[in-house]
Amino acid sequence: MRLDGRKRWSIAAEGNAEPAAVLRRGILLLQRGASELYDVSDGILVAELPAAKHASLASDLSCALLEEDAVSLHRLATHLSVV
Repeated sequence: MRLDGRKRWSIAAEGNAEPAAVLRRGILLLQRGASELYDVSDGILVAELPAAKHASLASDLSCALLEEDAVSLHRLATHLSVV
């Protein structure tokens, strides 16, 4: 926690490649080994997607991944569990 009350979090480096990142509506798409989506307010991993050459995050939080010779589209969905 920082002195101004804002949270600060970090993620350990993975591999030698420079990570690529895209930020939309409080969700961070981070490309390092796999393509990962994080909630920027607290650093929680929201989704882990397959590794890709390129990735794009739309305003509706759908994520397009470009692999060797294929494109895939992934959408975030809500899930409620009652215990």
